[in-house]
Amino acid sequence: MSDTGKHPSLAKLQQFISLAELGDVQLGALADALTVQHAAAGKVLIDIGSTDEAAYYLLRGQLQLIAEDGRTTTLAHTDHSARHPIARLRPAHYRVKALDDVDYLRVEPGVVERIRAENPAAHLASGYEVDVEDELDSSPVENQLIFRLYEDLNADRLILPSLPDVAIRIGKAIAAENTDAKRLALLLSNDPAIAAKLLKVANSARYGGLSNVRTLPQAISRLGFRDVYNLVISFAMNDLFQCESPTLLKYMAELWEHSRRVAAMSHTLARRLSGFDPDFALLAGLLHDIGSLVIINYASELPEGTLDTTHLDEAIDHLRGQLGRMVILKWQLAEELGEVAEEAEHWGRSTIGRPDYVDLVIVAQAHCYISRNQMERLPPLEQIPAFSRLGFEPTAEHSLRLLKEASKEICQIEDLLGK
Repeated sequence: MSDTGKHPSLAKLQQFISLAELGDVQLGALADALTVQHAAAGKVLIDIGSTDEAAYYLLRGQLQLIAEDGRTTTLAHTDHSARHPIARLRPAHYRVKALDDVDYLRVEPGVVERIRAENPAAHLASGYEVDVEDELDSSPVENQLIFRLYEDLNADRLILPSLPDVAIRIGKAIAAENTDAKRLALLLSNDPAIAAKLLKVANSARYGGLSNVRTLPQAISRLGFRDVYNLVISFAMNDLFQCESPTLLKYMAELWEHSRRVAAMSHTLARRLSGFDPDFALLAGLLHDIGSLVIINYASELPEGTLDTTHLDEAIDHLRGQLGRMVILKWQLAEELGEVAEEAEHWGRSTIGRPDYVDLVIVAQAHCYISRNQMERLPPLEQIPAFSRLGFEPTAEHSLRLLKEASKEICQIEDLLGK
């Protein structure tokens, strides 16, 4: 039954991560300022290119997100990703359409900030969530690290990694109306290592034409601007996985190795499935754990002797998804990459509609753990819905056969990404 026209309940508002930390008085004021909106099946809530700064929250029903290249994602109000505003990047990269009758909230820009200012209340961190029940069961050291992170988030002291410079330059050039392959090639010529890798990809089996391309403009024309951009980000990522702290160097090296392996596996799986772009899958796999990078970098800046590394893994498990989504948002990358960064560790994730890149990266991670004989890090494979959603048999034997068949391809992609 729809509550259209009524004010949302405090419980409804608290289900959204960006609103959950508001005090009861603030939530009450926000509820009074909002009314539940309704959209019939087929109605477009947000169109591609929209600059509407309002935040949309799904209360009931299903939405279809249609990307600029035609790829679609289904979002139900029961999905974990529905706890965030819908398609937050502006200009919008998606057309958001009601698949059935939906109820939603539309929050005008500045409303939440105004309510906070008018109704001061103690809260942990503006816009960020802490699960208090989980924290009560946590160790004191983990609490210290987590709460310091949230305090610095609230004070805008936490530095999120920036998109690599070469990717920024290429992104800006692609967005310009007068860009062509020669202009991109000129920019990329300043980075010979990435240029060489793009040539290698353009001449690979996936893109190979009747003859090999010999020049960078030819490679760019064959790959297309979108894949060039995704690949440039992927090839530049290893520069971010650096750490000066001897204590945390092992963490960073293991994170980069895991990210490369999952990226290569994601690309390999995407080539065997319909409806997936292998180069976008590569980037999704590489960025799935970007939130862990934020936490390790943060920990490396703490005074020597104040961090007990035995609890760092617990802090990463608690915060990496949320921080990863923030990085993707800061970099203004595709919404799907934010979903991957937030949900790729949710083994039991089950959604309706077509399989998506979160499913792909979940299965890629599972294959990586199986290949390393680390099955203890996984639930029983039949309890991972992503396997069946992608049409894979949820057994170690099947995964090992696939890994053996694709071993050469996986190694080649890992080598492209760099050591």
